[in-house]
Amino acid sequence: MGRHGMSKALTWIIIIAAAVALAWYWSVQQDEQALEQVEVLPSQPTSPIPAEPVIEHPVERIPRMDPGVTDPGLEEAAEPVEPLPELAESDEEMVAVATGLAGEGVTDWLVTDQVVSRLVASIDALDSARVAQPMRPLTPIPGRFRVLGNGDEAAISPQNAERYQPYVDLLKGMAPEQVASLYRRYYPLFQQAYQDQGYPEGYFNDRLVAIVDHLLGAPEPAGVLEVRQNEAVYEFVDEQYEQLSAGQKMMMRLGNDNEQAVKDWLRQFRDAIAAAPDSAD
Repeated sequence: MGRHGMSKALTWIIIIAAAVALAWYWSVQQDEQALEQVEVLPSQPTSPIPAEPVIEHPVERIPRMDPGVTDPGLEEAAEPVEPLPELAESDEEMVAVATGLAGEGVTDWLVTDQVVSRLVASIDALDSARVAQPMRPLTPIPGRFRVLGNGDEAAISPQNAERYQPYVDLLKGMAPEQVASLYRRYYPLFQQAYQDQGYPEGYFNDRLVAIVDHLLGAPEPAGVLEVRQNEAVYEFVDEQYEQLSAGQKMMMRLGNDNEQAVKDWLRQFRDAIAAAPDSAD
């Protein structure tokens, strides 16, 4: 190629390079203008913001000495009442309340320290596998668990219901509406105990209603209940029964008549504590 041909080729190369540069510059300018017109939206959170806990069964507010314990589910009471004791100092008053409900003999069965905390912890555990012995609110039931037969061929004796009869009679002797009224009166203590036991956002009355419903769902088997001995304890032969919670097993061990009586009481109590605030009293 001669000098003239080389010069001509170089000219075309320069023209093409300039065209490419101009095209690139124009593209960048268009992108920048497009970015300026884009509406920048806030990024979506990686997880939804938790909503405020929903309270299904609110209890009317009772004034208390400690204003630091708040409860958004409580409604204002119509009339002022005497302030409540602190939770840590409430045992004497709670024992007096229990005595007023059930008579002096109740102190033979009631564990008289940490009364509210024991009740809350035991109620909360009734739908689990077992209730922790150190926090049970009642003294151990006297007498031995009665069975017919022994070893792997045994059944719960009908006479076993007699062990529970004093407790069932005690419950039946207390009007559910009166117990519910006193429970509402002292509710802030129950709420504080529930929060102190690891549920800072929990609402104890909702939990109590759920536990009552759970106990009301306990099976009511006809005939004898077969059990077998496993070391120092007896367990149900029927695996469906053995997998039940501590609370539902307790209901079944009461015996059919006692179970029905306790369920009747619980239904009335539930109606009182789950009622709307306007109709609670």
